[in-house]
Amino acid sequence: MAPLSYKQRRELERDKDQSKLDSPTVRRLPLSQQTRVTASLNMNISVMCPFCLYTAKLTAFVISTKKGFDHARGKCPECKNGMLLKSLTAVWTPEQYAEWVAEYSRYGFWQKIPYQTWRERLSQIGWAQRFWLEYKEIKPQSSSDEYTETMNKQAYEKYRHDLGDDR
Repeated sequence: MAPLSYKQRRELERDKDQSKLDSPTVRRLPLSQQTRVTASLNMNISVMCPFCLYTAKLTAFVISTKKGFDHARGKCPECKNGMLLKSLTAVWTPEQYAEWVAEYSRYGFWQKIPYQTWRERLSQIGWAQRFWLEYKEIKPQSSSDEYTETMNKQAYEKYRHDLGDDR
């Protein structure tokens, strides 16, 4: 193919719809910019463990990692249960907390908590009555729950009978 004449090159430069391949005048598209979203938490806020109701500053619940700290999870320094930071930093009413407990009970809430400590703290913060009223209305009931409850009652009665406690 013969080289283009001056006239032909000039016509091609004026043609705005002309595609140009590998020309030094072609503008290269900039690399796509990446957006980094960072969220910051106030580490000095007072939070309450949803499992044992231990109250402390958020810094006490932070889990350290090689890259700083875990931005999604926390761990209670007292009961050692892990939790999502969104559960830890949530501001609940006693009724909302009862809903959370009822939902979490399907996944072992009652096995994770130190019950006596939890019950005392629930009473100390003034939530006991409102919590139990709401919880009793919404607590999950299934045939397996009723079976477990029945078996626990029978085991307890047998234990009391074996000890000679006939109260």
